[in-house]
Amino acid sequence: MIKVSVAVFLLALGYFQYTRIFTPEKEVAFHHYEACQKFAVELPILDITRFQNKLLAVGNDINQYFSDFSNASFGKIYYLEEVDSGNLTVKELEIKDFPDGVGFYPFGMYLLKPNLLYVVNNAMAKGGSRLEVFNISSTATWIGHSKFDKVGIFGDLVMENEKEGYFSQYSSVQIPSDRNYSFMDFLLGFAKDFLQIKDSYVYHCKIGETTECTALNETKSNSVTGITKSKFGDYYAAHSSIDENYIAHYRKNSESSTLELKSKLGVRDRCERLEWDEPTQRVYGTATPWYGDLLFFSKLVPSGAVEMRSWEHKPGNVYRRLFMQKDLLRGGSCSARHKNFVALGSYLEKAVLVCPIVGPRT
Repeated sequence: MIKVSVAVFLLALGYFQYTRIFTPEKEVAFHHYEACQKFAVELPILDITRFQNKLLAVGNDINQYFSDFSNASFGKIYYLEEVDSGNLTVKELEIKDFPDGVGFYPFGMYLLKPNLLYVVNNAMAKGGSRLEVFNISSTATWIGHSKFDKVGIFGDLVMENEKEGYFSQYSSVQIPSDRNYSFMDFLLGFAKDFLQIKDSYVYHCKIGETTECTALNETKSNSVTGITKSKFGDYYAAHSSIDENYIAHYRKNSESSTLELKSKLGVRDRCERLEWDEPTQRVYGTATPWYGDLLFFSKLVPSGAVEMRSWEHKPGNVYRRLFMQKDLLRGGSCSARHKNFVALGSYLEKAVLVCPIVGPRT
């Protein structure tokens, strides 16, 4: 009788979660996409940031990475120039002095100083999980790295200085360091999402020859899909699950380096790769209007860009979709603002979408 009851419960739970994953949100309004323009890139873009008078982006052969890692292309670093001209120019930076025998598969990046770029590199059997450091100019010159050990899949990051940083754990499933990503790894990650196991965190890492990373208890959730820091010392992290999506506001404890939760902002989107924009003093991110992981296998993966400002200091609207598109670009991965335009990268397509911002622009 107990076994039958457990089986019935699991079937009911399975059906309930199945309908929530595969049933699109019925109230999605597709808007402000009519003037968007799509431009080709050689590899899918996984992160974008503002850099001087242009945007800086990293590319990863992400589909091949998970399906046939041995043949996945070496990652790219791009300049996205003339974003506001209606004729985007994509310029690939030559990567110099990168160590032989190590793969480059960038998942996220952070510009610490005007030219010092930190990149999370999940290189699996071609180097393990690493943090690469580049000097950015007309080329990307590799100047060093640190290695991570058993930290799952890191995506987004914020570097405090050259010796410490905060990293969002996209998944607790370990990136193998001695083999390719397997179908069983995928099933494990899916099971954790399906059962809503909350075992992902923001990690504080001390960077050195041996990197020491500590999970921060107040950041625990099913998946931490993005993190950024404002110039005022506010940290914003995107948390996502089938049950809820929210942006958490943290402040750093200066003595312990932990992040202390100040408030949560519930949002209707699964947000990815948060980006603080200094000129507007707002946070930008990519939004999927329903649970997106499994929909990546379908032809319909709508996405858009969102804008946020601190909700604790000013009243009024603090979160808005800048645009939402249905089928111009599948599987939005990251976004960043440049003047009155926003660029949207994709996990699934070798393209970037550039859209004008409609409405309030300051």
